[in-house]
Amino acid sequence: MRFTIAGRRVRGEDLPLPLARWLGEEWRAEGLAEPDHPFLIELTHRPDPPHDLEEGQGRPVDPPSQEGPRWRRLGDACWIRDEERGVRWTRSRAGALIETWAPSDPSGLAATSWLAVAMAEAVRSSGLDPLHAAVAAPPGRESAVAFVGPSGSGKSTTLLAALTMGWRPLCEDTAWMAFPAGLLRANDSCLHVDARALDVLGLREHGEGGRGARKGRVPFSSFGPEPLREAPLTWVVELRREAGPARCEPLGRAIGAGLLWRGTGIPILEGERRRIAERLPDLIRRIRFLRLRFPPGPPPLSLVLDALDADFPPSHALDTLIV
Repeated sequence: MRFTIAGRRVRGEDLPLPLARWLGEEWRAEGLAEPDHPFLIELTHRPDPPHDLEEGQGRPVDPPSQEGPRWRRLGDACWIRDEERGVRWTRSRAGALIETWAPSDPSGLAATSWLAVAMAEAVRSSGLDPLHAAVAAPPGRESAVAFVGPSGSGKSTTLLAALTMGWRPLCEDTAWMAFPAGLLRANDSCLHVDARALDVLGLREHGEGGRGARKGRVPFSSFGPEPLREAPLTWVVELRREAGPARCEPLGRAIGAGLLWRGTGIPILEGERRRIAERLPDLIRRIRFLRLRFPPGPPPLSLVLDALDADFPPSHALDTLIV
């Protein structure tokens, strides 16, 4: 299995079908023309743990509040495991090696966050940080608006509504961000939205999943504006679904810092956390932050457009980031 992520090559030889399917569905974006990059992410799978990995090696590197197994580090390698399965990623200047193991059915690995974390950290070590957001540019603008929020807050539905209004999409779920400029790189070529959202917005004909499918796949090419491949991040909009009238309000930089901090996935390595904490303040000073509150139903993007054009008062002082 071979594909690229923002030009970084990904190669997985003889992977079990559940892992190959997960990589294809979650990480492989079709139709993105990307410049070549020398970084290589290689994936392997075996039934048993690596012979050089012993119980109790290394030191924990992730927050101690986490329940269950914790990530550990020794040298350039980080790993997480339980009694039967595990994931280890080892970084080098040329790339990263991700090793997985499970004695029988490896599908459980894809169900955990372990492999997703290893993939994100591998790309992060190449110089790009993930930003978990739906991203698009309003009509007539080249700068990006990132819609952020927890799962179920309406990011995909908001992006789908934006496409019907002429916004240019960059990604549905994750963009790759280069510090310190905040330049976002595309990582998606389609939407994967709840089939009910297609019905709410009257876009069932664009979906590829059929009426009985839980998710509808909507290629960006189904809409008129050409998708973006990269764009500078200028606005971040936090989505809040709640009862009451819809409204859009400005947020201070202290709250915005938290939104971006969580949006980058909070690296498991202290050095990476320190790097982001050092670079975020300069980026945050160039970004406006908004919160869109709206009840269930199509998001009122007209409020966002009005807010983007408004002259907000100066944001609050940036709080200190805790690493």
